[in-house]
This record gives sequence, C-alpha cells and structure tokens, in this order.
Amino acid sequence: MYSTQEAVPYKVRGRKPHPKRVVDPKLKYAQLIKHREGGKLVKTSTRIVLGDELEILGILDASSCSSTICTSFVETGPPVRSQWGFPQRQQAANS
Repeated sequence: MYSTQEAVPYKVRGRKPHPKRVVDPKLKYAQLIKHREGGKLVKTSTRIVLGDELEILGILDASSCSSTICTSFVETGPPVRSQWGFPQRQQAANS
C-alpha cells in the first residue's frame, strides 16, 4: 500500500472521526501532463507531485526501462482499483 491509516483524536462530542490516511514518505510520484489543441497533442510537460526532483531523476537514471517520465507502464482498469483499496465493481446479473 502507498499509505497508512492514522487515528484522529476523539474530542468526546459528536461522532468519532474516520482515520486519516498518511502517504508513505518514501513514495515518489511524478505526473505527465498532455496539452492538446483541437484534440491533437501539442506538447507534454511534467510535474513532480511527491518527492524531490533530484531523487526522481536519480531513479530514472538507474532504471533500465525508461529515462524519462512517461505513461508506458501505467496500468488501467481493475488492478489499479484494488491497489488503492477501492472495492471491486460487481457485474449486474441479467435474468
């Protein structure tokens, strides 16, 4: 998992608060932003979301698969939902 749950102190009145999610400090996260005009890709830019730019560049230098931030190894669909702890969608039974 990429986060842990931390208990929030209860202040006696009202409902007990839900636990707070705390992101793992070792997590490094970068985002590729695609700029489009008229439906066509014009430019791409990157943004560092979590971590330091030098750390992420070091990880990319050590990588044997990629030397830039890209979307080639991104999973889509049910595996991503299960990684983040979301419930899986159930197929409706047709009768």
